[in-house]
Amino acid sequence: MSTLAHSPRTVPRIRVDCVSTDRDFLELQSEWNPLLMQTQRPVPFLTWEWVSTWWKHFAANSKLFILVARTETGDLVGIAPLHIVIRRAFGLVPVRTVEFLGYHGSAVCSDHLDLLVPPPDQEIVCAGLLEAMMARKQEWDCVAFGDVVEGSVLFGCMSELAKRWDLTLQPGPQEFCPYLHLPERWDDLLRSMRQRRRSMVTNRRHRRERLAQEFQVHFDLECSPSKVPQQLASLERLHGLAQNRKGEAGHFKIDKYRKFHRDVAERMALAGHLYMARFDCNGTAVASGYGFFLGRRLFYYQSGFDPAWSPHGVSAILLAYIMEDAIERLGATEFDFLRGQENYKYFWTDVNRKTEGLFLWGRSPRARVAEAEFTVRRRLSRVRMQFEKWTAIIKKKLQSNA
Repeated sequence: MSTLAHSPRTVPRIRVDCVSTDRDFLELQSEWNPLLMQTQRPVPFLTWEWVSTWWKHFAANSKLFILVARTETGDLVGIAPLHIVIRRAFGLVPVRTVEFLGYHGSAVCSDHLDLLVPPPDQEIVCAGLLEAMMARKQEWDCVAFGDVVEGSVLFGCMSELAKRWDLTLQPGPQEFCPYLHLPERWDDLLRSMRQRRRSMVTNRRHRRERLAQEFQVHFDLECSPSKVPQQLASLERLHGLAQNRKGEAGHFKIDKYRKFHRDVAERMALAGHLYMARFDCNGTAVASGYGFFLGRRLFYYQSGFDPAWSPHGVSAILLAYIMEDAIERLGATEFDFLRGQENYKYFWTDVNRKTEGLFLWGRSPRARVAEAEFTVRRRLSRVRMQFEKWTAIIKKKLQSNA
């Protein structure tokens, strides 16, 4: 009897092209999401719908710099969704900066950013994409990769790249994204929570039942494209009311932010990724949630509620209902609260994912100015954090002595 020898897997040879026109960008549409869905953790902020809509609304003062990796046979194996934008160091010096599409320059937040590179050849393809970026280094001064997903091979590849080219690489700001692993049944989630939290969830269920006795209540989960304008109108109003309570206007008051989300929500609905939930009492929307469902994960992006109904706990009731719906109807395995360490998120979970920035400086004079600005801002940030820390300590002591 003969045995088959296990020969080592052939490492693909790749070529990398740069997409710099809207026409060539559009030609990637049919291949974009299928590649994304092969990655280890697909996220809505790297979908064709999100990235192309972001470019449509926020492309001013920048040019496409999308790097596309293919095998010798033409198979797509990697995309670096980038653009080059002019930033002004110290508000004066123009600096050509390579960034992720969707990263910066607007109130729109895109979490868990990365290269679109599926396994098993992530390191090889990632290195190839970065080498292609370096081959065009005369087109840019620095690289600012923000909100990079935790565990990305990009961290190691960028470190190796910096060593090989003798360039400065520095970590950027971090964001914390709380998340919750979801069981197969809602009751299982309640049992898994600590006693204090479980009783609070039960209390919310009782509040929902009492509310249903006093008012005509309805949970609307309609996410069809035709319903997007109505659902977003409710969200915009309720988010504004909730923010007004804190003395803020809310992002939906920003014209470009509002237009972007009206556009991207419709596209996400057509693609089957949109999630919207609305809680109505007596025919009036009192709480609303907005997010995306992708890869059996629910990403909770934005919410709003009417403070006049806050004594009834409508915001907490809606979130519990969304969590139950994610488990029982969608079969979701994870609930991602996205960036921000608000208290309501930690009612449900104690764990976070971390996103982090990566900054690479070239050797041009403008790059040196940008690096100097980065260093100054970081030092000022540390001073401010220390000042706020000591201010809080002093305030606490004064209150205890009063």
